[in-house]
Amino acid sequence: MRTPLGTSIRISYTAIIDIGRRADLMRLAEALGSYRVEILCRDSIDDLYRLSYLDPDTVDVIEKCGEDCCALVVSAQ
Repeated sequence: MRTPLGTSIRISYTAIIDIGRRADLMRLAEALGSYRVEILCRDSIDDLYRLSYLDPDTVDVIEKCGEDCCALVVSAQ
C-alpha cells in the first residue's frame, strides 16, 4: 500500500474470502475446516472497524450490499 510517507506493508495472514448473506457465509465457513473463521457484519461498529483495517473498500461494499450483508474473514494463525 502506498501512503504519503512511503510504502506500508501489513502482514496479517488474514483474507476477506466472500461478502454476502450471513446464512450463505455460515455454510461456506463450515467447509473451511481448520482455519480461524469470522463472519463480520455491518450492524457492528467493531466489525466494520476490523474490516476497514483489512481493506478500506470493503466497508463501502458492505454498506451498499443490503441489510443482511456480512463478510467472511479467514486467518491462518
